[in-house]
Amino acid sequence: EDENEADADAADASKNDSCVARNVDVTLQYKCKTLPLHLSDPMTLETVKEAASQAFGLPKTWVQGSWCLEVEVNGAWKELTSLEEVRGAANLRITEILNAGSDIPLGDPLTVEALSEEERKLAPYILRGKVARKAVDLGKDCYKDPASGEIIKTSVYLEKRPCCGEKCRHCPYNYVNVPKEDSSSDEDEEDEDENEADADAADASKNDSCVARNVDVTLQYKCKTLPLHLSDPMTLETVKEAASQAFGLPKTWVQGSWCLEVEVNGAWKELTSLEEVRGAANLRITEILNAGSDIPLGDPLTVEALSEEERKLAPYILRGKVARKAVDLGKDCYKDPASGEIIKTSVYLEKRPCCGEKCRHCPYNYVNVPKEDSSSDEDEEDEDENEAD
Repeated sequence: EDENEADADAADASKNDSCVARNVDVTLQYKCKTLPLHLSDPMTLETVKEAASQAFGLPKTWVQGSWCLEVEVNGAWKELTSLEEVRGAANLRITEILNAGSDIPLGDPLTVEALSEEERKLAPYILRGKVARKAVDLGKDCYKDPASGEIIKTSVYLEKRPCCGEKCRHCPYNYVNVPKEDSSSDEDEEDEDENEADADAADASKNDSCVARNVDVTLQYKCKTLPLHLSDPMTLETVKEAASQAFGLPKTWVQGSWCLEVEVNGAWKELTSLEEVRGAANLRITEILNAGSDIPLGDPLTVEALSEEERKLAPYILRGKVARKAVDLGKDCYKDPASGEIIKTSVYLEKRPCCGEKCRHCPYNYVNVPKEDSSSDEDEEDEDENEAD
């Protein structure tokens, strides 16, 4: 009876065509590529389409109706509308419908004005990359090329529809729809761009804005020393960025809060020229801003920002709730509900180096706190944890 009931359920599912219980292996085509695809049960038309798009790494952000999945039936291709058409050794293919995504509105382009004044002084080919990355970070559909003035679509926009075959600069599909001859010519253009970039890099090196060199240096920060590999082409900006990343220092440090120094003839000086970056050179990060006292502190978050139910929690839990809420809202500080003390959050503390004052939410693991103070602070934290337990 159970088997008959199961057969009846399977028949109903087949009729409704919403799901099929079957393991099948099919071949999937997309442009000139073919891949084997294994489909496991239970499958729906939606999950089959998702598996097909994932097989080729196609983005999930394609607009609805921009592509369809077809199946080969009796030597002819038709849109897949029934899971009964998915048989063992069946042939499936992805077909694009939307051409070039012309019906997808394009947002306002990002311009060089969105960069800092220092970044706008960079070499042209570096500046173009900066604008492109900034546009993607901000989720912009396009940006204005600072050299040509051309409006360039970003991968954020291009992933909203299939490859249009127009050799877009930031094509996320590896130019899958570009005819082979166009693709090769595009590669030639890219080679020319690279050669031009190399020439610019050489000129920039003379001007000390960029140097083409692979070097290994030692980097110091407080009592720690790390090896650091710098690859070409490098600018002063990217060297500083690599140095801060080596120690996991935040990118949100205010400008002028620290500097990168180089050891020259046994003396330390601020790194101002990439010619000073030699193999086996010694670099160190030095902090300038002390305690960040010149950074204004915003209004503190209070328990009033929590719900009435949350305000009834135990004091030690309530304190944690307020602290997390302050960070979620990007607040610089909050008012401790137990002591009434104004506590700085990591949002504020990451704007400058570790001040050495044992801040409760220090994002630098108390790197500037003297060892004896650090240990006593850890003891206090242990006491707090025991109290919380």
